[in-house]
Amino acid sequence: MFDWITAAVVLIIVHEAGHVLTAQSLGGRFVGFSRRGVAVGVRLELDHISPRSRRLTLWGGPLAEAAAVVGVLLAITTGSLLPEWGPPITLVAAADLAINLVPWWRHNDGARILATFRRAPVPELDASRPTL
Repeated sequence: MFDWITAAVVLIIVHEAGHVLTAQSLGGRFVGFSRRGVAVGVRLELDHISPRSRRLTLWGGPLAEAAAVVGVLLAITTGSLLPEWGPPITLVAAADLAINLVPWWRHNDGARILATFRRAPVPELDASRPTL
């Protein structure tokens, strides 16, 4: 059970850090953490970056998470990490990516990313301190 909980916590941290690092690399600023029910997010100040950079910030979380999973799987295949970490990290990541990328709720990454493809306004992204 510990492996599954640890995998979930690590992936959430990696996901949110991906948003923060992407925003910071594009000129944004980390403001703090937020929580909506059981959902955890980061608050970012994106006043001085372009709308395109704000939208790229959305992709930072899911891409960081996917990169972490690929890294873990490579570490397992090279013998650098114990094989029993494979199932927890892979299954938790698949579930987390589905939760984040499927637009089932207007505040999740999937709904926001879909709105950018439709060129619809994304109020949380267009605010000065969006929560991702």
